[in-house]
Amino acid sequence: FVGQWNIAKNCNERVLFTGVGDDELFGGYNIYQQLEYTNDRSASPYSYFENNIELEQLWDQCLNFYSDDAKQATLLMDYIIQCAAVDLRGVDVCTQAHGVEPRSPFVHPAIIKFAINLPWKYKVENITKPLLKKLFLETWPVDLILPKQGFAGHCNDSYQYLNLTIPRQEDRHKDWKLILQAVF
Repeated sequence: FVGQWNIAKNCNERVLFTGVGDDELFGGYNIYQQLEYTNDRSASPYSYFENNIELEQLWDQCLNFYSDDAKQATLLMDYIIQCAAVDLRGVDVCTQAHGVEPRSPFVHPAIIKFAINLPWKYKVENITKPLLKKLFLETWPVDLILPKQGFAGHCNDSYQYLNLTIPRQEDRHKDWKLILQAVF
């Protein structure tokens, strides 16, 4: 969230659009092309779980929603876990701290409904987010499509920069709560 913080800090507008949820809904992570999918549990490191009854139940619901299609269920589980537990809260805190209101179109019910009904080939093919890139190129030039830069600034990646003396929990939910309590 370091990037979101800096953008919001230097933003001269009242509203800032974010891309929260697009990678999970439209297959934006390169790892989605490499995972070995199984119906036992999410293959993604973003929503992988072991011995967690709530996440097992969530996985079963995602798998049931997609009629045992583990690939699609993995993206849905990633969306639920990442957006609800980490990304939306992080973006909100980072932007609101500077008086900027975030807008995240990829959490709009119509976009979610559209994305979850897309066939796999429009999400993850030879490239990540093939549908979004195709639509983007109908309006803008290809040189505006930048390669993914990786992650920087999730709460548990930011400990070293925050000078906090709180113990790391190895759980993003708990990390966020402790950081928010310590900082705010």
